[in-house]
Amino acid sequence: MDELERELDEVRRDSLRVAEMLDLIETRLTPGYPGQAVDQPNN
Repeated sequence: MDELERELDEVRRDSLRVAEMLDLIETRLTPGYPGQAVDQPNN
């Protein structure tokens, strides 16, 4: 039972890391993110 709980904790930590990375990626890909180049129309 202890081993199963440790494995479950590991899966939870991994899931949290994945969620954090997805949030970071989504933030970086969102237009207007600070420091991100914004497409300028050619005049």
